[in-house]
Amino acid sequence: MATPKPPNTKSPFTAARVLSTGLLVVFCGTLRAENPLTLIPADVAMVVSFRNLNDGAAKLDDFIRSFDKHHEGVDLDEVQRGFNLPDGVVDTSAPTFLILTRPPLIESSFVLAFTPRDVGAFSRRVDGQDDKVIRCEEAEGRYYLMMRGDIAFVALKSTTIRLMRHVRPGKSLAATLDDEQKKLFASNDVVIHIPLEEWRDRIQPILFLTTNMIRLSLTAANSDPKMIDGAIAVIDWFTKGFKSMVEQMQAVTLALHFDGETFHLTHHHVFDRGRSVSDYLAKVRRSNLELWPKLPDRPFLMLGMTDWRCPVDMSINVRLNRYILGNKAVAGRLSAKQRRSFLDAVVASYGRMRGTDFMLTCPKGKVLPFQAYGTYVMDDAEGGIRDLVTLDEYAGEVLSGVMGGIHRGKSRERQRSGRRFFETELDLDQLSPRIHKQTAVLYGKNVRLQQAVADERHVVFCLAEPPVGVHELFEDRPGRRLIGDNPLVKRIVSRLPRDANAIFILDLGRCLGMVVGLRDGVTGLGLQTSAFDDLTQMTYTEPPGPYLGWAGVVGPTSFTGQWAMDAGDLVRTVGQIKAFTDGTP
Repeated sequence: MATPKPPNTKSPFTAARVLSTGLLVVFCGTLRAENPLTLIPADVAMVVSFRNLNDGAAKLDDFIRSFDKHHEGVDLDEVQRGFNLPDGVVDTSAPTFLILTRPPLIESSFVLAFTPRDVGAFSRRVDGQDDKVIRCEEAEGRYYLMMRGDIAFVALKSTTIRLMRHVRPGKSLAATLDDEQKKLFASNDVVIHIPLEEWRDRIQPILFLTTNMIRLSLTAANSDPKMIDGAIAVIDWFTKGFKSMVEQMQAVTLALHFDGETFHLTHHHVFDRGRSVSDYLAKVRRSNLELWPKLPDRPFLMLGMTDWRCPVDMSINVRLNRYILGNKAVAGRLSAKQRRSFLDAVVASYGRMRGTDFMLTCPKGKVLPFQAYGTYVMDDAEGGIRDLVTLDEYAGEVLSGVMGGIHRGKSRERQRSGRRFFETELDLDQLSPRIHKQTAVLYGKNVRLQQAVADERHVVFCLAEPPVGVHELFEDRPGRRLIGDNPLVKRIVSRLPRDANAIFILDLGRCLGMVVGLRDGVTGLGLQTSAFDDLTQMTYTEPPGPYLGWAGVVGPTSFTGQWAMDAGDLVRTVGQIKAFTDGTP
C-alpha cells in the first residue's frame, strides 16, 4: 500500500504559483465542443480559463530553456494540490477553470472546475447526481465536490461551491459575454475575465490615494501658487473623467496567446450602453490611413499613429482646452480675444484632423537628445497649418498657466528648398535652473519646433535642435526610405489588428540602453555639470529591436488593446534585462 502523503500546507494562490500557471496556459489548445462557461455564474468575481496543460507545459518548457538551460520543467499538479486533490486526478488535456466566487483573493473563495481523468469515479462519489455537494477526505486534506455532467467543481468550503449550483441559462457567463469576449475565449490560450461590480468598492480607495499623492507631489515640486492651482485643476479634470470611465466599465477581459512565433496579450474593456463612454466610442471613426507616409526610416525609441476621429464637441482635446481656458490660472495670462482665437483654432484644427503619426528618435549612435518627427493628416493642410500656427502663438502661456513648462516664441515663416515652413524657438532661459538643465539634456539646448505643409493632406512637424529639421520630411532625396517600408516594422505591424485606431511600437533595446545610461547619470538631470556631460555623450550602437507592438481598436461599447512580441524578441529582451540588472553593458 502506498504511503499516504502528508496534508498539503501550500497555497495555490501564492504570487509565484499564479504566475507560473498564467505562463503555462499560454500554450493551451481550444475549448472542447461542450461549453463549460454555461456552468459558471455571470456574477462571479473572476474566471481564469486554461486548457490542454500537457501541450502547454511542453511548449513552455522549450521556450524557457531557450534562455535558461537549467529549467527543470513545469509541475502540472501545482494548482490541484491547493485544493487537496491527489496528484494526477485532473485531465490536464481538457479545459480547466479557476473561479473566484467573491473577493478577497483567499483560498476559500476559489473553485476549481475541471474534467477528471476518471469521470466515472467522481460521478459515483455524488451518486450520479448533478449539483449534489459532498465532503471528501484525502490524505492531502478535506475538500468539497460537486459534479455538473463531466465537469467536477472543487472548493475548500461548502458555502463557496454552493454558489455554483443551479445556474440559470440567461445568468451564465456564456450568456452575458459580448461577441469580442466570446471570440477571446474561443481563440486564445488563457483568458482572465473580471466583472468589475464586485471590485468597485476596492478600486475607489486606490484612485483616491493615487490622486492625492499626485496633488501632494505637485504642491511639493512647485512654489508658484497660481501654477499649483492650475496643475491641480487639470489633474482633477482627468481624475473625474477616469473615475467616470471606471464606474461605467462592466468588465475587463485579458487574453494570452502564443502561436509558436508571436506572443499576444489582449485587454478588452466593456462599458455600459447608453452612457457617456459608450456614446463616445460609438461615434469614433477610422479613415484607413496609410501608415507613416512621411517619416524617415531610422532607428527610433517609439513609433506611433492614430486613425481616430469623432465629432468635435466630443473630442477630449477640445473639451480639455475649453476647461483649461476657463481656469483662472490661464484667464489672467490671455485676453478674452486671445482665448477665443486659441479655442477657435483648437476646434478648427481638430475638425480638419483625420489622424496623426509620430516618431521619437535620437541622433545616430546616441540615445539623447530626443528628436520628434510627426505628421497631421488633415482635410485641408493649408488651413490646418494656419490653425497650428495660431495655437503655437498662445500655447506657451496656456501650458505655463496650468503646469509650467517651456515658453515659446512667436512662429516665424522661413524657406528651405523652395518650401515654406514655420519655426518656433523654445525659450529655456525662463525656466528654473533645474528644469532648464533637464530640458537641455533631454531635447537639446537649442531645441525648436518646425512645421510645414507637405501636400494638400499632410502637415509635417519636427521638434529637435539643429541641424535636424522638418525639411527631412518633405525633401525628396535619392534612395530615401520611409519607416513604414522597414521590414522589421512591417513584421511587428503584421502581428497587430488590421483595423486598429491606434498603433504604438517600442524599440525595447534602445529604451533599455537609455535607461542604462540614465541609471548612473541620473544626477545629471540636476545641476552637476560632469554628470550632465556624461549623459549627453551616451552611445548606443546595437541593431534595432527587439520590438514591442500595441494596437487599440474601438468598438461601439468597448475598447480592445493588444500587445504583440515575437518569441525571439522576448528572449532577446530577457537577456538585455538580465544584463541591465547585473550591471553589465
